[in-house]
Amino acid sequence: MKNFFKLQLMLAAILFSGMSLAFVSYDQPSWDVPAEYKAMKNPVKKTNETVAEGKKLYDLSCASCHGATGKGDGKKSEHLAKMPADLSLDQIQQDGEGSYFYKVKIGRQGLHSFKNKLDDEDIWTILHFVHTFQK
Repeated sequence: MKNFFKLQLMLAAILFSGMSLAFVSYDQPSWDVPAEYKAMKNPVKKTNETVAEGKKLYDLSCASCHGATGKGDGKKSEHLAKMPADLSLDQIQQDGEGSYFYKVKIGRQGLHSFKNKLDDEDIWTILHFVHTFQK
């Protein structure tokens, strides 16, 4: 009987940890992007050089939370209240360029604003690298 109780306790703990992980990952409300941003196109020409520069900028500004491959598994991710987005997901990859720009520049709860940390060209350049995460 004692072992059965321990088993029940272990199963409850596993179930609870899985549910809390799902809550942290998926409790974000939709992110409303203003129409003027949605219509924006990346003004930085995509070349091998801009993708390489985007990687450097991503490594400095994004990888600590989003991870080296954009999966949301960076070194800081386990200490955050909300898990960083998996940038390789289709829904992220298919989001418009202007939406991506807005989200990085303006930020919101869970993703702080980069408007005072990265200039606009750097954000657009990072986007070229982020597209390499596409599945």
